[in-house]
Amino acid sequence: MAVHPQFLKAARVLLGLEQEELARLASVGRRTLAGIERGESAGSARTLTAIQEALEEKGIVFLPSTLRSGPGLRLRSEAFVRMREIGEPRRETE
Repeated sequence: MAVHPQFLKAARVLLGLEQEELARLASVGRRTLAGIERGESAGSARTLTAIQEALEEKGIVFLPSTLRSGPGLRLRSEAFVRMREIGEPRRETE
């Protein structure tokens, strides 16, 4: 399922990850990630897949569009519990 870049950023912020951390997890450059999040770059299929998979490894579930609702995302329950144990996610700085 192809994920819109804005959902990638929303997922990153929800998890409390900085761009540098997600870029490292996905093995992509931070500037590449930033360009994709801002809509300045479409990113290659490999790059988008790597980012999506890194977010999914951290507990994000991307939801497809249905007849009743648009696409979205949610946290797997174990990721939510882990976040509650750690505390509030960091504020987005960029």
